[in-house]
Amino acid sequence: MPKLAVFTKRQRSSLRMTETESIQEKARFIAMAATVWAVDRSHLYDD
Repeated sequence: MPKLAVFTKRQRSSLRMTETESIQEKARFIAMAATVWAVDRSHLYDD
């Protein structure tokens, strides 16, 4: 288990994340998706 600390971030992301990390990752993704969706919607109703 201590060997995980040696891994790069990219290698670690391919491994199973801790619960907190995965929650943060999901929250970041949802926020990004919501932002993109909101921007798309605002462009639709721009005219």
